[in-house]
Amino acid sequence: MSQNPVIKVGIVGFGRSGCCIHADAIAQMRDRFQVVAICDPLPERRNHPEFPVARPYENIDALLADSEVELVVVAPPNYLHAQYAIRALEAGKHVLCEKPFGYTTLDVDAMIAAAERAGKILQPFQQRRYEEDFGKVLEVCRSGVLGRITFIRHSLCGFGRRWDWQTTRQFGGGQLYNNLPHHLDHAVALFGDAEPEVWCRFDNALSSGDAEDQVRVLLSGPNAPLIEVSVELEHRFAG
Repeated sequence: MSQNPVIKVGIVGFGRSGCCIHADAIAQMRDRFQVVAICDPLPERRNHPEFPVARPYENIDALLADSEVELVVVAPPNYLHAQYAIRALEAGKHVLCEKPFGYTTLDVDAMIAAAERAGKILQPFQQRRYEEDFGKVLEVCRSGVLGRITFIRHSLCGFGRRWDWQTTRQFGGGQLYNNLPHHLDHAVALFGDAEPEVWCRFDNALSSGDAEDQVRVLLSGPNAPLIEVSVELEHRFAG
């Protein structure tokens, strides 16, 4: 990063995540971050009221050519995450990548390798790891006050239809990539340091597309609790 304590940020993808999560959060941390560039294919989504002088760009190449941008927030549709993160790293930018952090281990390995070659920071966006209520649950489970924990169930359920790209496999939609990463991250922390055996089932019960809207995962292993993670959810908003 530069010697300037305010890190200059470019956001790629300015839908619900890029705008309402990342830019809104950065607006509360002006002493540390400033959004100087916004990239989105839709002209009406290349601005933010808290950063009126942020430069609008139609494509990622234009944003990556902006020499003032130090940190790129990668928040386009899911299927673009890995390739955009790698391109940003190769352009000499630090990267904060929205989940999913790549589709496959090959994606993630390629992203990490690109960061190492560039000597830049690459960080997955897993903000829910730091939630106070989860922190307390983790503290209690690790304290031993409950004795040996044999089973943990972690559920997220809801109802409502959505009709956007996040219901389609073509664009990387579905609950496996949209909501499960947060809850699986919690589950892995609760499971412990061992490598779990994993069982998973997908289903499409309600969504308008072909991607799964129900996911159930079991983590199991010796000397560890059996953990069930279930996500059965369709949001009411488009993103």
